[in-house]
Amino acid sequence: MEYVPRHRRRELVERLLGWCDRLIIGVFNEEAHGRPTEGLLRSWDFAITGRSERTHRAKPGIDYRVLWIDAV
Repeated sequence: MEYVPRHRRRELVERLLGWCDRLIIGVFNEEAHGRPTEGLLRSWDFAITGRSERTHRAKPGIDYRVLWIDAV
């Protein structure tokens, strides 16, 4: 999502969910103490149905993350 202009990100997610039953978002890096990508998706009324993460091996305090949302 980071390569899409901010004002079009929600539209992208909605469009992709129209073509599939599950949308996988990631892998992306985020600070371990925050979840801004999940927060953004939830603010658009998408439910996070799953996630996986692991600690970045070279950067303390950073996690690799992936999450998925299901079409309704």
